[in-house]
Amino acid sequence: WVNMNSGRSDPTRANFTVIGGSSDVTGPEIVSLTTSASTVSPGSTFRITAVVTDPSGVFSSSFLFSRDGVQSDFCGQGPLVLTSGNAFNGTWTFDCVAPANVISGDYEITPYAKDVLGNWVNMNSGRSDPTRANFTVA
Repeated sequence: WVNMNSGRSDPTRANFTVIGGSSDVTGPEIVSLTTSASTVSPGSTFRITAVVTDPSGVFSSSFLFSRDGVQSDFCGQGPLVLTSGNAFNGTWTFDCVAPANVISGDYEITPYAKDVLGNWVNMNSGRSDPTRANFTVA
């Protein structure tokens, strides 16, 4: 072997330039995030809706819940499903059923998404987006 596995070293190297590649190096934009109900009861269903855009296309979108600053995902983080538009500019939704034993309190929803190039927002060292939604379990 040369240049690996403790083999001999060879100074030969080559450079190359990618032409026509993507310049998209940031994750998707979360345009909006809403819930269909501001207050939910155990056993009730509510919808989480996010509008997500990306110039290369959104690959996936999801969310997490937190209560009192602690992650509390009683709907399992989705995933959100593209229900209208397209991967470049679409509406993503998830219908969540609050379980009978859900803990009462104020919840915050944090969305996250990945584009087709592997760029993230709000997850995996991607850029942070402040868009959030809130609801109360009572």
